[in-house]
Amino acid sequence: MSRLAQVSAGLAFWLVLVPCAAASEPLPKDPAVLAKALSAVSSSTPSDAVGEAKRALGSLSSKERGEARWLFVEAMLDRVERDWKAMRDVMERLVALEPTRAEYQFWYGNSIFNGIDDLGVFSKMSSAKKGRDAYAEAVRLDPNHVDARVALAQFYSEAPRVVGGSVEKTREQAQALLALPGGRGAFQGRMLLARLAAKDKDWAEMSRQYQAAEAAGGEGANPAAALASHAYALLRQKEDPAASLPVLDRYDRVAKPDDTWPAFCRGEAYRALGRHREAVDLYTKVLAANPGALNTRWGIAESLEALGDRKAAAAHYAEFAKRFPKDDRAAKARGRAEKLQ
Repeated sequence: MSRLAQVSAGLAFWLVLVPCAAASEPLPKDPAVLAKALSAVSSSTPSDAVGEAKRALGSLSSKERGEARWLFVEAMLDRVERDWKAMRDVMERLVALEPTRAEYQFWYGNSIFNGIDDLGVFSKMSSAKKGRDAYAEAVRLDPNHVDARVALAQFYSEAPRVVGGSVEKTREQAQALLALPGGRGAFQGRMLLARLAAKDKDWAEMSRQYQAAEAAGGEGANPAAALASHAYALLRQKEDPAASLPVLDRYDRVAKPDDTWPAFCRGEAYRALGRHREAVDLYTKVLAANPGALNTRWGIAESLEALGDRKAAAAHYAEFAKRFPKDDRAAKARGRAEKLQ
């Protein structure tokens, strides 16, 4: 994934999702309700909103379908179906019709970044600037729009300087989020500041900001997300597995029963510390829930090899190469599997 596409890829973590209506309760044929429900639906999650939106759009006259409120429903449906070009085309029409709606500008920016990896190099650069400008316009129109500020900050943080990337501007957006009335941007602002501190390798400040995010309120406030990011940054960026363990202890207390991320992170920490038997037990738990967990598959193979279990290690290396042939480690996995058999 390109650095430009990471701007939109990261949004899934930050955006506030709006619960859909229960399956037993028909959704009203209100375009605003449908669009809001669709904005919270993923392509892999069934929802009554999808079928309701298709039926509603299909019953409209061409004149009605060209109204802004229904174009927004159509764009959100394209988002669910991951038809990024169609979504962008519709959003371009929409912001032309109603250029002063911050929400439309925000989703126009999202539509650009969602499909940016399908473009050529020069088209990527021009599109990235359009996406940045859409987010900036959303913030200008509504300075309290948390998602738009987060998206703009993500752009400044991840984009190359040639298209406007800037640490200083990322920090400005983070501070602006902290200053929003009612603390509505507190969580998102703290998370951004933690990421900036990690880039600067200021580990004490990183931990301070992540801990503040754990306790923060505001839109999208999520202590588990703060803990997950904190633990992973300690593991991968600081490369301090021992420091991640107390964070994972706190994470375990708030994680949902089906959340395998704490087990994966603890397995990674134990593997780095040479505690391979404990790592294998945790990796096994993760793979039972998700056999397609790429890094877990690699981790268990390495830990089993370290424990001297050649047969089991070879099987996992072979499975890794089979499942993930395009991964940079696939050739190494095949070689290790052959050597250990």
